[in-house]
Amino acid sequence: MKQLIIKYSIILIIALIISYFLAFIVMLIWPDILTEKTSKGVTTYSMDYLIQPIKYLLNAVIIIILSLDMRKQNFKSIALLVLTFFSSLTGVIFFLILSNSQFNNDLTISDYE
Repeated sequence: MKQLIIKYSIILIIALIISYFLAFIVMLIWPDILTEKTSKGVTTYSMDYLIQPIKYLLNAVIIIILSLDMRKQNFKSIALLVLTFFSSLTGVIFFLILSNSQFNNDLTISDYE
């Protein structure tokens, strides 16, 4: 269990850093990508318009890693994977809760056998 917590903590931190770093690189290459000329002047959008699509792509990678770990632990939850797509932190927390409860159930069942 401790290994899963460390593994997913590192993955989530790296995904967050990559999303901000890639958005910063895109802003360096195309500084006008978030500006739009309108009839009233110039509209500038926040950097979150770049960060969110990158986060969704990285969440898809986290879903793949999560599904591999779910397969190792012999349980599947499509709802958990969908939740992870929209919020990787929430999906990983629920996965860790489910894997901990499964680990505790396996431990108590084997204690009585």
